[in-house]
Amino acid sequence: MRTLALRATSALALLLATPPALAGEFDPQGNFLFAPQALVSEGFETLVGFEPAFVDAGVPNGIEWLEPVDSADALEGSRYARVATSHNWDQAVIPVSLSAAQQSVRVRLWMRHNEINATFVVRYASSSGKRQTAALTPTGRCTSDGWVELESARVSIDGGDVSSAYLAIRGRGEIDALEVVTDGAFHEATACRRAFDPVCGSERFCAAGWCRDGAHFVPGLPPPHERDQVVDWIESRLRFAFGGHETRTKYLPLALEELAGMRHANSAWEFWNGFGTAIRKLHDWHTAASSLASSIRAPASLNLCFIEGDADLSHAIWPSDPRYRDLMIAYTGKDRTAGMKRGDRLVSIDGMHPIAWARSLITIDWGWWQADDDRTNAEFAERLRGLIPRFAESITVLHCDEATLSCSPTPETIQIASLPEDDADARELVTCDNRPAYHLTDTEVPNPETHAVNYNIFIGPLADSQPGENLWGMTWDTLWGPAFESTFLGLGKKFKDNGVRGVVLDHRAGMGGTLDAPEAMTRFVREFSKMGLGIYFRPSAGFEGPATPEEGIAIYEKYQKDLDAVYDVGGDDADTELPVALLLHRDGSASDYMPWGMKGAPKVRLFGQGPTAGAFSTLAGLSFWGSLSMQLAHGEAVSADGLGMIARGVDPDEIVAQKQSDLIRGRDTVYERALAWVRSEMKP
Repeated sequence: MRTLALRATSALALLLATPPALAGEFDPQGNFLFAPQALVSEGFETLVGFEPAFVDAGVPNGIEWLEPVDSADALEGSRYARVATSHNWDQAVIPVSLSAAQQSVRVRLWMRHNEINATFVVRYASSSGKRQTAALTPTGRCTSDGWVELESARVSIDGGDVSSAYLAIRGRGEIDALEVVTDGAFHEATACRRAFDPVCGSERFCAAGWCRDGAHFVPGLPPPHERDQVVDWIESRLRFAFGGHETRTKYLPLALEELAGMRHANSAWEFWNGFGTAIRKLHDWHTAASSLASSIRAPASLNLCFIEGDADLSHAIWPSDPRYRDLMIAYTGKDRTAGMKRGDRLVSIDGMHPIAWARSLITIDWGWWQADDDRTNAEFAERLRGLIPRFAESITVLHCDEATLSCSPTPETIQIASLPEDDADARELVTCDNRPAYHLTDTEVPNPETHAVNYNIFIGPLADSQPGENLWGMTWDTLWGPAFESTFLGLGKKFKDNGVRGVVLDHRAGMGGTLDAPEAMTRFVREFSKMGLGIYFRPSAGFEGPATPEEGIAIYEKYQKDLDAVYDVGGDDADTELPVALLLHRDGSASDYMPWGMKGAPKVRLFGQGPTAGAFSTLAGLSFWGSLSMQLAHGEAVSADGLGMIARGVDPDEIVAQKQSDLIRGRDTVYERALAWVRSEMKP
């Protein structure tokens, strides 16, 4: 006979409230019975084999299966459903029929065997921005044969405006006994204007024009007697696993202070958002917290990309901020540009410099991403086009004219609420890769209309190479060794076989990868040497990395015989007469190691607007329930001269800012300066 238990379902989800009201219960024989007042009750008794035909926002679902299983141990009735999705971004969809009434509901589902990530979604006919999502997380109820109950927070639904409602399932496992029950009074949705709009109060936040109930995106609030245990568990992971010396010294105390505030939280949102804010305060490229809050969709999108630089055409109209570089439109897609075009300048968002505004969102932006080295803001600039529709009320833009090489003396203020909503099938946006233009002649070049480099590597002659010069280039983003190490190892031979006299390497959207890839990249530019090492673990709880060069040298000497830890650069077949220009912009992790290993080589010169991310670490990931997770930078890199490298981005040999006067004409300032240097150093 099946029995019911009340217990924690994971180390973090200590959410042991009493059994939920108005929920399905069990009879004396252990059979599950739906709540009599349930609005929806689905036991999957009539489910047929599922074909992935449902499309949400124009994106087909990648589903391996959603099928019924006849079984004596079904939770309810004689069947349960077996579900599996191909990737964490795919979903199986179970439609939910709701009445036209205005009502508040909770959604419950039972699962077992592996992990199911379930989200309740309500879409509205009047506006895509009203779309509601609520994560289902464990209640603490489970059965002796492995069934675990998941539940959403209370969701107020305007049934007369609903276009569709469904349960989105990700992961794999078994599900049964889906039910929707009424719970409390209906609360009208509240419109809002911008991030931190006071109309939302303390338990909601403004995103995409509507106040969002924070409880929809996080697990429930642990009871008081267990709250400290949850915080202690999180704190222990941060203290042991996180970072290197620089980030642990500067930022770990800030995160721990934020965690301490969780102990006194009075709501689920205050508690778990405190967790998210603490992780973001660790100030690290490899470190992040995620929840369903990062998936909120704005009704409109900006199909364009911003780039930092020198807005030399418009300083007389709008002076630069001494703290940050200017922000300009690098390029646009074919539509949804809000009247902006290449070379226009974004001067403010809600009255603040764009970078300062993006940084101010640290307590509500669950997609927060920044470099370890605080001198670079490339990550914030790259994310602006997504942040603006979700969190801004207005932006101020200076429009500029290519024909006259001048900008309007009067800036335009664009209200985000005035932007037209996207069509359901118009979500694809141009990729932001920090390259105003491409420079290869090969037909297999990145598509200039999409800027989607992805996992491709493009190698060939430069379009600007004059007869007799034989200058080549390479454009790529990834340093994933298992797939591309052989390509990188073969570069020296390829250049030699083709008589190449100079090279421009364009890596301005470096995604990182594995250490073997940057090692391979250095083989053709310098002779063999040991640059340093990466200790991808904290060997003891008391290990804090090198506080002084002397400590660093001692660490280096201790571990330098470990071949897995040592960063070896260069090779016996290096061509030290071949000039190589490396273009950098938003680069981190393995894309830190590569310029570090190339800098200082006889004929290598680095060009960019500022340092790389300084993310000289690996990462450890911890996933919980309902899209709640964190990843922490882990380990430390130490140079041969004893320097801890985390937060120490690689500086370009030549700092070159993209000029507005070039951008408006489609010219790439950084590339042109690099090309001029390569020409001055061409191999005989």
